[in-house]
Amino acid sequence: MPGGLQLLAVDVLMTDELRRRPSKPANRQAEAEAFRELSGLIARNPKRAISRFMDIAVRLCRAGSAGLSLIDENDAGEEELVWAAIAGALKGHLGQTMPRRASPCSLGIEAGRIVLVGRPERAFPAFAAITPPVVEELVVPLLDSGGLALGALWIAHHDADSTFDAEDARIMEHLAIQLVLALKLRDRLERKVGAHRANVALRAANIELAETSAFLQSVLDSSTDCIMVLSLAGKIELVNSGGLALMEADDLVGRCWPTLWGLGSGDGGDNDAGAAVRIAAAGGVSRFQGFSPTARGAPKWWDVAVTPIIGEFGRPLRLLVVSRDISGVKAAEERLAASERRLRVAQNFAEVGTFEWSIDSNIVYPSEQFCRLWGIAPQAAMPGEVFADHIHPDDRHLLLARRDGPIESAGDYVEYRVIRGEEVRWLARRGDVLRDADGRPTSVFGACFDVTDRRKAEEQQRLLMQELTHRVKNTMAMVQAIGLQTLRSAHSVEAAGAAFAARMQALSAAHDVLIHSNWSSTSLKPLIERAVRLHDDTGRRFLLDGPALILGPRAALTLALTLHELGTNALKYGALSNDQGRVELTWRVEDAGSDRRVVMTWREIDGPIVPQPTVQGFGSRLIRLGFGVPSGKAELVFTETGVVWTASASLAEIRFQGED
Repeated sequence: MPGGLQLLAVDVLMTDELRRRPSKPANRQAEAEAFRELSGLIARNPKRAISRFMDIAVRLCRAGSAGLSLIDENDAGEEELVWAAIAGALKGHLGQTMPRRASPCSLGIEAGRIVLVGRPERAFPAFAAITPPVVEELVVPLLDSGGLALGALWIAHHDADSTFDAEDARIMEHLAIQLVLALKLRDRLERKVGAHRANVALRAANIELAETSAFLQSVLDSSTDCIMVLSLAGKIELVNSGGLALMEADDLVGRCWPTLWGLGSGDGGDNDAGAAVRIAAAGGVSRFQGFSPTARGAPKWWDVAVTPIIGEFGRPLRLLVVSRDISGVKAAEERLAASERRLRVAQNFAEVGTFEWSIDSNIVYPSEQFCRLWGIAPQAAMPGEVFADHIHPDDRHLLLARRDGPIESAGDYVEYRVIRGEEVRWLARRGDVLRDADGRPTSVFGACFDVTDRRKAEEQQRLLMQELTHRVKNTMAMVQAIGLQTLRSAHSVEAAGAAFAARMQALSAAHDVLIHSNWSSTSLKPLIERAVRLHDDTGRRFLLDGPALILGPRAALTLALTLHELGTNALKYGALSNDQGRVELTWRVEDAGSDRRVVMTWREIDGPIVPQPTVQGFGSRLIRLGFGVPSGKAELVFTETGVVWTASASLAEIRFQGED
């Protein structure tokens, strides 16, 4: 034995392990059925039987792979081993060749007996590239009756925990005997079969082929799909009649299939169809959906599957294309998508969110607007527990009562508060319980919408009603006080009536200004203009000058009555009692340390000299109230040039001092 083989035997041969390892029990029934099957196949079709040997070897010996390596000569006249048939994990290596002495099979062929090899890549470098790696290989030489080596039958394990034993060796030896017979029948005996028998078999095969072809053709023609057979390059070789009808074409044979798809380059190499051809030609399966019009231009959407048609040695020979018309499905999907878009726009416009709550799983399927109302990132589904972190603690019981209570109440109308960051919003929810065919409740479908504005309006209305009640009471008290004081200081009933009516008119004007500002505060200048308008028939008797200021309700009412009294006195006795007199009414803001004060001056010009009254009536007392706030001061001076009234008060008090 050459030195190289002696080294291999030392490194990888482990045949003696077959005697030392315990053998698995023989399965005689399975073995008998397998050999019965092989015998029948060898008699009918030796070529087909050869590949079946590998499947049976894998099954009976529980191997990872099985194969047939036959001795052949390459173009240089050197012997090599060809992997002529393979089953199992190494099937992808079908058809590969390697030098005879570069394979563990050479050990069994040289020894003329069965051998067991462990981790062959240690001695045979070519096996380092074999995937999956071979852990153990059991090799049986194939010898004809004259002792001539034909090759080897082998089985392999790829799992380190799996081993072969003597029972596997016995089965493989029996299979080898049968396999030699099959090979001899394939290579020699078939050539000796008589012409008559060959002709009969040929005629039978032709009849069977014709019947099969006719049946397949009828199947193809009956299909409502477009079925094509392509070359590996993508040229159409066959189209069923139903496919031609779908494509509205008379003939497509010879056309390059990828070019029928309108996208990509002219040869269709960079569109989905071109990519599918490349994948299938390499042995893979590809599927895609795409648009391709018919020969007459009718728009069509197709669902396409491209698969390889495998030849004798496991290599793709042609490609099978099955295209199904899904134009109706696509149209329905587009209508559904458009409907969903319209619904989404309507929900966003109306600020209404929808949801479906699965009762059994407690999973909520919300719309985008529903998530937006809750202040949650949009998502397709979420557990019901998520909402407990967002609902106001004081309102949590409202949802829990409907979720955990009677199912009929789960869809009832309810309003609750949710916390969105620093903001609290009011939401309203209404739903309906959905049931299955047996009447069992399965889910709740409902809608949610924001009612914060309505809630705020209701609260504002409640506050306004309380404020109105308060204002009416205070106004009635003021009217009562004005009436009593007017009657008490009047000289006659007629004078009392006129004075009371004028004061009510001034009070009404001040109320009008306050009402326009919701009775919370008002601008100073409009209040003054409204008050002096009653005493200026020309619109030129008053000069008003001062900065924009805001008055609270108490200061506004008091100032309006005070200006009315000043104007009334000016009409009776002062600058407004003649045609030349006028009134300068000015105001300013002065800083007085930490306090800022408003100072207002009423100065009468070009009027008669007004003597200081000897009797102080209700009007005089009003004039001395000034702005009517605690910090207020007022002074009335009678000079030779006319009456001068000066009032001052804290700016903060006249702005925000409300009624008691």
